[in-house]
Amino acid sequence: MIKYLPQGGDREDWKVAFVKNISETGLLFDTNKQFQSGENILLMIKIPLKPDDWIKTGGSVIESFPFVGKSFLTRLKFTGMDQEQRMLIKDYVSWFLNNQAQGKSPGSDNDKRKAVRIYKNLIVSYGVRNHLGVVEKWDITTVINFSKTGMVFTSGFACSGTVDFMVKLPSHPYEPFHIGGRVIESSQFKLADSTILKDTFLTRVEFIYPKEEYKKLLFDYVDWLIKNDPGKPKKEGE
Repeated sequence: MIKYLPQGGDREDWKVAFVKNISETGLLFDTNKQFQSGENILLMIKIPLKPDDWIKTGGSVIESFPFVGKSFLTRLKFTGMDQEQRMLIKDYVSWFLNNQAQGKSPGSDNDKRKAVRIYKNLIVSYGVRNHLGVVEKWDITTVINFSKTGMVFTSGFACSGTVDFMVKLPSHPYEPFHIGGRVIESSQFKLADSTILKDTFLTRVEFIYPKEEYKKLLFDYVDWLIKNDPGKPKKEGE
């Protein structure tokens, strides 16, 4: 996911968006307005390899065109990105392609959900409850996959106990809703070349639904994806 801001815009007006695709040289993402070719945009990118950090860079718009409803797809090339940032993105792309070629996502080998797993972006804030049952710190994370019963996400530390989530669905974009998660396992992230990232973990949780209406929101979205995006969801053992 990314945060973006037109060059010269109000620094308090960063927008959060989904990345449709990404490479070392640029990306395609959804925006709430149509940009002009050559327009400069400030970017903050969060990828699973660095769940606690944002890659700060810039981009120059190549094209921007209508997408769905009042949204647009905007394609840009990176500007001002240093070598370390490019290597982070390169490592992430390699990791993703390696797991895609194997027909799985990290964590799926040990997944006990017995449910259809969805490999789509979600904007999720998370916080681990302390011994008093209170979340002291919230952060935004990347969801690797999710289902009606749980999800796999990246975190900057090994999670345990109960995690609270604030979830934004594309079908319900303006008001996030709250669900809980019981941690099943949390293991260190491995790159495509089996390199272990010490400060990055893949955490799998089983959902705890505080309200039936929240459960219905997620169930309806999963059912819609299964029906309208054939071939993307996978069942256990596939």
